[in-house]
Amino acid sequence: MFMYGILKIGDEKVMSEMVSSLFKNLPIRYKLYFSFGALMLLMLAVVSFSYLGNYRAKVSINRTANSHAPTALASVQAQSNLLTMLGSMQGYLALGDKTYRRNYEQTEIKFSEDLDKLSQLSQDWADEENIHRLTELQVAFTAWANLPERLFELRDDQLKREPALRLLVEDGNVHILLISRDISLMISEQAKREPSADNMALLEVMSNYQSSFFSMISGLRGYVTSQRDIFKTEYQSNKFLNDNAWDVLSSSRAKMTESQKNALDNIATHQEIFAKLPDEMFHIIDNNQSRQDLYLFRNEAIPLAEDMMILLEEMTSSHQALLQTDLHHGLIELVSAQRNMFISSILATLLAMILIYVFQTIIGGPIQRLTQVIELVYKGDLTVSVPIESQDEIGILAQTFSRMLEQLNEMINHLNKQNYHLETLNETASGLFNRLELTDLLEGILTRIGMLLNAPNIYIQLLDTKKNILEVKVGLEAFKHIQKLKIDFDNESLQKVFNDDTITIVDGYNDLIEYLPSENSRHIRSIIAVPLRFGSEVIGIIGVGHRGNLTEQIKQEEIEILNRFARLTVLTLDNDRLYNALQQELAERKLAEALLREANRSLKELTDRLQFELALAHEIQRSLLPPPTPIWKNLDVMCYTIAAREVGGDFYTYHIFDDDHFAIAIGDVSGKGMPAAMLVGVSLASFQLVIGKDSSPARLLTNLDKAIVPFTKSINYNCALVYAEIHNNILCVANAGCITPIIRRADDTTVEWIDVGGVPLGIGLSSEFGYNEVTQELSRGDLVIFVSDGVVEACNIHKELFGFDRLEETIQNAPSTGAAIMLEYIEQEVAKFVDGCEAHDDLTIVVLQMR
Repeated sequence: MFMYGILKIGDEKVMSEMVSSLFKNLPIRYKLYFSFGALMLLMLAVVSFSYLGNYRAKVSINRTANSHAPTALASVQAQSNLLTMLGSMQGYLALGDKTYRRNYEQTEIKFSEDLDKLSQLSQDWADEENIHRLTELQVAFTAWANLPERLFELRDDQLKREPALRLLVEDGNVHILLISRDISLMISEQAKREPSADNMALLEVMSNYQSSFFSMISGLRGYVTSQRDIFKTEYQSNKFLNDNAWDVLSSSRAKMTESQKNALDNIATHQEIFAKLPDEMFHIIDNNQSRQDLYLFRNEAIPLAEDMMILLEEMTSSHQALLQTDLHHGLIELVSAQRNMFISSILATLLAMILIYVFQTIIGGPIQRLTQVIELVYKGDLTVSVPIESQDEIGILAQTFSRMLEQLNEMINHLNKQNYHLETLNETASGLFNRLELTDLLEGILTRIGMLLNAPNIYIQLLDTKKNILEVKVGLEAFKHIQKLKIDFDNESLQKVFNDDTITIVDGYNDLIEYLPSENSRHIRSIIAVPLRFGSEVIGIIGVGHRGNLTEQIKQEEIEILNRFARLTVLTLDNDRLYNALQQELAERKLAEALLREANRSLKELTDRLQFELALAHEIQRSLLPPPTPIWKNLDVMCYTIAAREVGGDFYTYHIFDDDHFAIAIGDVSGKGMPAAMLVGVSLASFQLVIGKDSSPARLLTNLDKAIVPFTKSINYNCALVYAEIHNNILCVANAGCITPIIRRADDTTVEWIDVGGVPLGIGLSSEFGYNEVTQELSRGDLVIFVSDGVVEACNIHKELFGFDRLEETIQNAPSTGAAIMLEYIEQEVAKFVDGCEAHDDLTIVVLQMR
């Protein structure tokens, strides 16, 4: 400022040059301070204008962000949680899965938190209508709070939630058991009486009453538990039969003994009491109160949930409208602020362009010229001159680069000299690894060292710690024939080599030689000992001999050369060790591969033999089965079976009594493979032995159970079998653990399950439990389908089972043109369902149709 003050006012050129020189020599940080200070002042003005415009918009946006948006979001979240609560509760009531209950409890907590959040936000609401809605919502949720536990308690207790079932179990079962006991006692006593025509007729009357009673109870249980009309129809039809059987039985009272009459009176008493219960059960079911939990859910929970959803929807819509209004006002204010900011930005841009020009002149130009110099140096021109234009950081950088360029020229001269040594080492390494013999490799290394150091007397010794000696591996010139050197551990120089792991000059080295075979080696007085280090241990040395004593220190260049060749030597020794180990491993591997090939050959022979035997067993098993398409009068029959493995446990068989009397059976032996196949043969043979006897289906199963028990007791296997006889269009079925047969009527697509069951064969319980028989009248075109559990348990890629419902739907949808078409349709539907998945169970289907 003083210099500026003494200038003449009119001398503008001198003033401009002084200001330019002063600004040019200022440090860059001060230039930046000045320039960006001016820019910051302008930006401050821009921010001020923006703040004034944005403040009013901020008020509207804050009101939206702090009240309307959180309220709308909380209302939507509460709606979502309420729907999730309702869905989880419905899922638990329908399926009983605990996951739905846990999900409901978690969601109920979230919904309660949503209401608390809405309550907190309502403190800022000015709308009384929404506050009233929130109050109604809280009252509805309080009324809701007691419902879940009541519903869950009902769902978890089957007898509480199903009053019809409770009536059957608690009130009806005692009468059912007493009636069953009394009729069994009457039948047992009647069987002991003289087998006259009257007594046998009375026994048949008692049996008819017992079977119709059990069938009636079975239908009643099915309807109470499933509410399916087919079971109600079954109950009503069997009740009609039972009432008729009771009338016949009551009219035969005179033919009974006193104990039978007493039992008959007891039956009459309990039957009269029990007869009132079914109508009560039907009343409960017909009034949609069979499930109390679902009744309570429909009539109380859903109306409350709908009220809460309406309130939440109204609150959401109201606050969304308020949110849009505030956002519109804020948008108007922001547009005004943006207009002011645009004008200010134009002014800031003009100032920035001026600053760019200034920086380009006083900073960018010198940097560009210095960069051009650096590019010339990069291309190899080390003689270029570095321009120094100012005293700021750029000028200091130019001075530093100039000094660095001088040092670089000095280093290049030194590196050219080192490059020669490195090229020699590289040529040595490249040439050495083309050889295989270790001695040739080591001699090549020593030759290169001798050439570089002008020292031909050189050797490599490896340490044998057990014998306490250094053994010469390779030696040149004077050391060519030396084999061993004694180690004197009292020698200070040797201790330094082995203990300190450093290159050492050893004087008077000839005193350490145990024997020298030639006169040429006796003139060696000193050596340079270079340790060979492998890991953490010194395994030997490289010795470079000299004729006289060495009085000067080794040069750093020589130390680097010797260390590099020492590492190369250690690498060569380790490669040789690895190569020898690899050769040994390869030899061992070839031996192991030969042994493995021999083992594979033996295994293949054994596998081929087992495959042949399994194929033979498969053909034998198929030969035991009768033809799949027998020709019977008035009856079309189609049989199909396929094993999951080479041999299986499913089978079918049939028998012809006469032109109007046929028998057919389908069986499933537990287990797989050869044991199951053997039991199939036993079961088929036993069936042929007992089928010729004049007996009912139930009696035939009892005889068959006794016949195969000796064969199953030791292996814990059993045989499930369903047996049916068709005589004069009457189907009589007895079942020992198989899937019950299915009837598809010809007049419509009605599908009926023949409800009959019993314990499997081969476990010896037939004499204790016996078997029931069920008869059905068949009409022309009716289809009867028998399947093994391999059909309903067929599994697809999603681990889903084919199942009973899908089987029933398949039979219902199948064409009714014949037994062969029905069988093929079922087979195709099962194959389409599993979609190529591996079968885990045998599959058997038998279809017959009345002509």
